[in-house]
Parts: sequence; structure tokens; C-alpha cells
Amino acid sequence: MPHVARLMSNCASLAAATAVLAVSFQLNLEPAEAQRRVRPRLVLFATSALGMTVLFTYEQMTHRSPQVYALYLLLFISYLGFAIVDFLVQAVSQSRSTRRSSVRIGLRMAAAGCAFTLVYAVYKLTVLISLGLGFHLVSDHSGCSSLVSTPCVFSVTSPALAALLICVGRTLTAVVYPVSQARRRRWEAQSFEALGPLWQDLSAAMPNIDPDFTRPLRTTPTSCSNVG
Repeated sequence: MPHVARLMSNCASLAAATAVLAVSFQLNLEPAEAQRRVRPRLVLFATSALGMTVLFTYEQMTHRSPQVYALYLLLFISYLGFAIVDFLVQAVSQSRSTRRSSVRIGLRMAAAGCAFTLVYAVYKLTVLISLGLGFHLVSDHSGCSSLVSTPCVFSVTSPALAALLICVGRTLTAVVYPVSQARRRRWEAQSFEALGPLWQDLSAAMPNIDPDFTRPLRTTPTSCSNVG
């Protein structure tokens, strides 16, 4: 079927936006509340994808009717805009409340990706208005020769940057946290080794010192507050 890649690409974009929302809810809400919020969004996604498929098929049967394509775009933009704004609000609010710098930076990167997605949605809305009024100001079916030329910068570059920023932002914490923990354990081991001569002096000066005194030093730095 001609131009079926457009339908697959648009449905994949909606699926990705839904997945990002679901992951965000699971990370930041209680399981029951997260499921309650994800369920209606899954229904909206399935309804939008089904409607887009029906309209796309009818559009091909009617030789790419501009009116049918406008309805197709309306479904696509409506759900995409809803999902992105929903995630943008979450990302901004969470970035203000989190205390971990990697999470804050990652959420801000994801919010920047949402901004690029909104640029793409505005471009699609312009195409929709152009088709609805019959002006044909934007040729949405033309091929792209450059990623910085119009309209490719809006139709291809913006969503690509959005996907990159959102993916990197949401995975940044998962990558940075193990690295920071490994560096912390290395620092702890070096610190404990540096305390070896001090312990030798203490044990030489006080042979009857309690051996349990050193146990907190072998666990975590927070446990050292229990010493003494």
C-alpha cells in the first residue's frame, strides 16, 4: 500500500509517547494510582491508532482526499499533543522537587525534547489548517533533501531531536547511578585503607579496645554515625 510508512511512523510516535507516560507514572506514583492513570491513556491510544488506520485506508481508496487526510491529522495531533503536554507537566514538576542532580538534568532534557515535539505538533497543525481551508501552504508529502530546510526541519529534524532528548533524559539516571555508586564504593575502600595506620596506633595504645568498634567502618559511611 503506498505511503503506509506514514501510518506506521505516526502510530509508532503515539505508542512511544504512551510508553513514556506509562514509565513516568510507574516511577513517580504508587502502583495502583499509576495503573489508574495509564489505563485511560491506553484506551485513547488504541482508539486513535484505530481511527487513523481507518482514515488512512479510506484516504487511499479516495485517491488521497485532503479532507480525509485532515481528519487523520486531527486524530494524530490531538493525542500526540495531549500525551506530550501531560509528560511535560510531569517532567517540569518533578525536576523542581527532586534532589538528585542526575534525575533533575534528565528530566530537564526530557522537557526540552517535549518542546521539540510541540514544534512538530504545531507544524502538523499548520498543515491541518492549510488543508482544511484549502490553501495548501505546506506540502506535507514532499520528500526531504536536507534536515535543515523547510519543511524538513519541522517534520523530520524536530521529532528526531525530541526522541533523542527524551530517551537520553529518561535513561540518564539509570546510567549515572551505577557509575556514581561504583565511584562511592571505591572512595569508601580507599578511605578505610587510609584509616589502617590509625587503627594500628589505637590498638597498640589500647590493647583492650573493643573489636566491634571497627564493624561500622566496614559497612557504609552512614553507619559511622553510630560509632562512639
